[in-house]
Amino acid sequence: GKGGLEHWQRVRAQVERKFGADQVDTLFPPEAYQLTHNALFPHDCVHVENLGGAIGDPRLHNRRLTIGAFPWLFKGGEAAFCRAVAWIDEDELDAAPKKEKKGKKDKKEKKDKKK
Repeated sequence: GKGGLEHWQRVRAQVERKFGADQVDTLFPPEAYQLTHNALFPHDCVHVENLGGAIGDPRLHNRRLTIGAFPWLFKGGEAAFCRAVAWIDEDELDAAPKKEKKGKKDKKEKKDKKK
């Protein structure tokens, strides 16, 4: 699918660079459009897409997490906003490599180097 935030354009460009523009329709045939929706949903297999927040935190990468998704319920709805949360043991989280935060000091040093 096209996805949010024009992500599809970046993915398509990457596929074209790697496999060639003539291979896009072979790799992603139009009849497979939104395959995860059309093939899995009838079997009660659901997914969450367009996650944001701390999902990019390296401490959460390449590990098993207990994840919960709590959708906004409304009558007759097929899709909804939801709050997705992950639980991880605090000891594991503390032992994982931390993402460096850029503070005001780092920004000032970077600005000073440009001068």
